[in-house]
Amino acid sequence: VLASTGAPKADIVGHSQGGMMPNYYLKFLGGAPKVNALIGLAPDNHGTTLLGLTKLLPYFPGVDKFISDKTPGLADQVAGSPFITKLTAGGDTVPGVRYTVIATKYDQVVTPYRTQYLDGPNV
Repeated sequence: VLASTGAPKADIVGHSQGGMMPNYYLKFLGGAPKVNALIGLAPDNHGTTLLGLTKLLPYFPGVDKFISDKTPGLADQVAGSPFITKLTAGGDTVPGVRYTVIATKYDQVVTPYRTQYLDGPNV
């Protein structure tokens, strides 16, 4: 986008996992200097419990491994997963990027809904 437009920075808009994944780009792939703003629509910034279903995983041995093997993207989105832990370590935001989160308390996928919120400068 930057090469095509000649713009020095771009805004990123993402929904659900697509609202959370740009944080990886900003924090670990050198994207922060290239991004002006990140707008997340119902992003699972701190993971999800899937209405509490993930809390049942310890009662079903092997299911968490099955989920990780078959749907690694879903496993990464579980609250407390190694991916979410790495992503949120050191704070939710990076300097120089503005953040907007659009969330609803009625979300039934990203639960609890407060996991969508970010804490930090420029939010």
